[in-house]
Amino acid sequence: MIETYTRRLFVAVVEIARELPLAEALRDPVRLFYAVIGLSTVPFTLAPEFERLYGLDPFSAREVENTVAYVEAIILGI
Repeated sequence: MIETYTRRLFVAVVEIARELPLAEALRDPVRLFYAVIGLSTVPFTLAPEFERLYGLDPFSAREVENTVAYVEAIILGI
């Protein structure tokens, strides 16, 4: 599984990290790889908590788009 899926994604993150307008300390591809995974999956992994605390369904189209936009804004600095 690692060789089939994960390594390919990690190599892509390494290439992308070189081009991102991030501070040098934030370009560590290992940390960036797992930071993106965390940012983008926690609302769904903790869906019951997310719904109870905020009254929002993380699986709704709007919240999925909001999560994507948030991750993009953090990573791309937009």
